[in-house]
Amino acid sequence: MVNKQIEIEQNFIRDAQSKYDNMRERMIEVGMFGTSSEGAVLKQLSFDNIATSLDEYMALKGQRGHGAKIHSFITDNFKGRSEVLAYTIIEVLLNNIGKSKTQITSLSISVINSVLNLLSVEDFKRNEPKFYSYLEYEYKSRGIGYINSRKLKLASKTGNKVIQEGTFKASVGSVLVDCVVSSGANLFEFISFRNMYTNNVERHVTLTQHAFEVIAKVRDKGIVSAINYKPMIIEPIPWDSLYGNGGYLTPNSITFIKHNKNHKALEKIENMDVDLSRLYKVVNGIQRTKWSINKKILDVVNTIIDNNMVNPMYPETNPMLYGDIPYMETIDVYKAVPKERYGALDAKGTHINLADYKRWFTDKEIQLKKLETIKSKRILFVLSLSIATEYTQYPHFYFTYNTDFRSRLYPIQQLLNPQSTGAIKSLLQFADGVLLTEEGLYWLKVHIANTYGLDKASYEDRVAWVDANTPAILRWAEDPITYLKEWNEADEPLLFLAGIQALQGHFKGLPVHIPISLDATCSGLQFYAGLLLDDDGGRAVNVVGTTSKPADVYTDVALKVEGYLESGDYPTKYSFVTKDNAQKTCDTVIEANDLQGNVTRKLTKPNVMTVPYSVTKRGMFEQVKELLDELEDNNKQFWRGDKWIVAKLLVDLNSRAIHEVVKGASIGQAFVKRVVREFYLDNEDKPLVWQTPFFNFPVIQWKNKMKQKRVKTALGNLSMRFPTGKINKQQQNNGVAPNLIHSLDATLEYLTVEALQEAGVTDFMLIHDSFGVPANDVPKLNKAVREGFIKLFEEKPLFSWVSQIDDKHLEEAKSIMINTLDLKEVRNSRYIFS
Repeated sequence: MVNKQIEIEQNFIRDAQSKYDNMRERMIEVGMFGTSSEGAVLKQLSFDNIATSLDEYMALKGQRGHGAKIHSFITDNFKGRSEVLAYTIIEVLLNNIGKSKTQITSLSISVINSVLNLLSVEDFKRNEPKFYSYLEYEYKSRGIGYINSRKLKLASKTGNKVIQEGTFKASVGSVLVDCVVSSGANLFEFISFRNMYTNNVERHVTLTQHAFEVIAKVRDKGIVSAINYKPMIIEPIPWDSLYGNGGYLTPNSITFIKHNKNHKALEKIENMDVDLSRLYKVVNGIQRTKWSINKKILDVVNTIIDNNMVNPMYPETNPMLYGDIPYMETIDVYKAVPKERYGALDAKGTHINLADYKRWFTDKEIQLKKLETIKSKRILFVLSLSIATEYTQYPHFYFTYNTDFRSRLYPIQQLLNPQSTGAIKSLLQFADGVLLTEEGLYWLKVHIANTYGLDKASYEDRVAWVDANTPAILRWAEDPITYLKEWNEADEPLLFLAGIQALQGHFKGLPVHIPISLDATCSGLQFYAGLLLDDDGGRAVNVVGTTSKPADVYTDVALKVEGYLESGDYPTKYSFVTKDNAQKTCDTVIEANDLQGNVTRKLTKPNVMTVPYSVTKRGMFEQVKELLDELEDNNKQFWRGDKWIVAKLLVDLNSRAIHEVVKGASIGQAFVKRVVREFYLDNEDKPLVWQTPFFNFPVIQWKNKMKQKRVKTALGNLSMRFPTGKINKQQQNNGVAPNLIHSLDATLEYLTVEALQEAGVTDFMLIHDSFGVPANDVPKLNKAVREGFIKLFEEKPLFSWVSQIDDKHLEEAKSIMINTLDLKEVRNSRYIFS
């Protein structure tokens, strides 16, 4: 098995090399080498020299005849814009040359054609600024090649392209190429050789040796990032230092702490000489969890995919298979959004009316965006499924872990892993099953109800629902394909199916292998309740409380928002400034009326969850807009007015309600930010450094100021960022609240797992604020997580943090404590993790 493990590791390294090289070859083939990783580095290294060379050419005097005409064309269009021209030329040269030499004549034509395209799109931007901005905003996630193709197509319809014919085009291109080669950038060079067939001497342009050396270095780094790490089939090598190969047998660059590529931070930790042995012991225990593939779920997934079993609850424009499995077929956007539906076409199939074309184009782009999302989900799922299929041959395997700079734990394996989506997680189970005790059966039923969507009900109601539906549930488990529609109504369909099949197996006397996970109620708010000992805040998120039904802060916020809407207590107008600096005002009454009765916990949850992590209003807006987009995509739109007004209104009301429901989080967040602001009044270029309670993990928050140079053109942007060695105080201030909370939630996770390991538990499924163990061990989990919470906050971690950052604020820290929460009551909380 050791030899097999080494073979697996060698294979995924070879696969990464092949994947990287194939991707680069494809980019060269389609003329997009300039947008590759290598192309980006080459552009940055050569840009300044080339822009200077173009400036020097445009400053030349005394040009005559043909040369004067060329000089005039370049100067008239690009005087004072040499950087725009430099970017355009470098992109063309890299896209055309790649690894090989290219004849100067054809290259010159390509350069001038790209320059003319740029001028054409600039003309389109002037004539159609709103349409241009729409492309830039809506499709920024699609990639520059896609956006440029759209721009050029629209420019040909609406712009006035500059035309220069004949030898003049080649001459202009030749001058521009010569400016690049003679710039001293050491990127391109001319070579001459005799054509063996024509006996003519030909002049070509090729990359220099220096350029190829740069490409080789970028490739080496790129291959490392392209490695798809797979689970281990033998027990991982334990961590005992910052460097340990991630448990693998062969050398690699994995470190125990992923530190945002900031090597200074790792060096600083080494110099701090901190003792992480206690943490290594916990993580090594987690890595010894034996996993296997749930073959029953794998069979169901393959059947659904092989038979293209489409869930009819989703619209044809945004399809999904049963089990929340991504749609696997290719959709033709032109059939989904047919041209003829938008107006009359000419003989060539082009819209006669430009307004019709714009409407069709906009809807087509919206549909393409949906298809791009479907494709991304499909690729992730298919890759994960292929690994699951491969690993069915092994009786068990292991995942390995490292941490981020806040000590949060993540699987090193990127695709199939216990922190993936519900559909992918359903393919995993503990290799060692357990015959259920009475308590284990109880918690399996709770898990089944949770995955169905009943996690807001009392435990008694969850178990009662399972008991009442057991005959039906067992039929669904026995024949999941026949009963697709029934089990697919669950919130997490495949996890629910895995649960009911486990229940069926239990009744047949078989061991149960699935993890039973309990989740925190908005853990960020729970941690602020603990930090400030805030009883009201704690009750809102189940830190304390013995009521039969769990508190639901997301619903509490939704009800408050509905109250504002019903009473008319909301902004009735929004004022804003347009891109052309015009002041505008719009009413919100229509959107407020549409919102009333439609504010669900789903529409408040993302904002509530991220407020403890210093989410900005802009971030909250993007969260809500994404939810509204999803409703729109699935034909569930409830509003008639403008979507952006609905989103803004909801964000404003959510924000207000959140601060009324959980005041402690606002107080704590404002305080830690204030400490950091004042810290940087006296400390210019120091990172923030603190160690977590119990495990001594060294959190180093080190955001550097970056020197940035941007060149923005109508066909692309070049952004060059260089570290200055100076601290970015604004980013340090914005990041401290979420980083402090994350460092504490990781500490609770480790305290909980440590206690469980001491109690004999060996199998774990962990996702930051969701802890999973075998069904029989859930009572131990309940005890461990409550005792861990008490232990953590009895240590007064806020005071410890302040003492490490700037102890002159210690008295102020004591003054903001609410001190109404009795930590001993946490032991009696029914639903702190549920």
